[in-house]
Amino acid sequence: MRITVAGWGNVGRTLGSGWARAGHSVVIATRDPDSQAAAGWRAEGWNVSSVQSAADSDVVVLAMPGAAVVEVATNNAAALNGRLVIDTTNALGSDGALNRLPELSQALPDARLVRAFTTMAWENFADPVIDGQTLDQYYVGAPEPGTADDESVAELIADLGLRPVRLGGLDQVMHLDALTKSWFHLVWQLGYPRRTALTITTTSSQDHRGADR
Repeated sequence: MRITVAGWGNVGRTLGSGWARAGHSVVIATRDPDSQAAAGWRAEGWNVSSVQSAADSDVVVLAMPGAAVVEVATNNAAALNGRLVIDTTNALGSDGALNRLPELSQALPDARLVRAFTTMAWENFADPVIDGQTLDQYYVGAPEPGTADDESVAELIADLGLRPVRLGGLDQVMHLDALTKSWFHLVWQLGYPRRTALTITTTSSQDHRGADR
């Protein structure tokens, strides 16, 4: 797939690097493609462009700080609308939600929004196995399991070595955010290491992207 990653911090770089190793075409999107940082990324062999380049991509990944995600989406709506857009950001709002999906949906009414890569630290994306157990990556979006968008998201998760677990459509985002808040509590309040993950253990062999129940 052709993937534009908007934001090249720890999350964006880890995801983009993993997908590049898996054979996907990755473009770093930045507000200033002529910056010194962009020059450094090009020197590393990356394709760097503006966020407007997302119009040529199959998938756009929003990996900038959560406080900036709505502004970036609004300012680049023409390029992002019509794309499969994966929001990886966490931004605690006054309503207690970690997601800005209402604002993103308003800014990008024609985008196919998915929310993923929010429930654990980027170190776990780089090394997705702990004590021999493959870690689960939860996501919401893609209206129905088994659709082309759902298959694309699941493929991108699996290409990082993670196990995709679909929690439902965007209307189930509260369950995804609850997992994220639990991770925050474990790590920030109780002192668990960042290499901590909330993973399903079950006797069922059911595809975890099966029909919503």
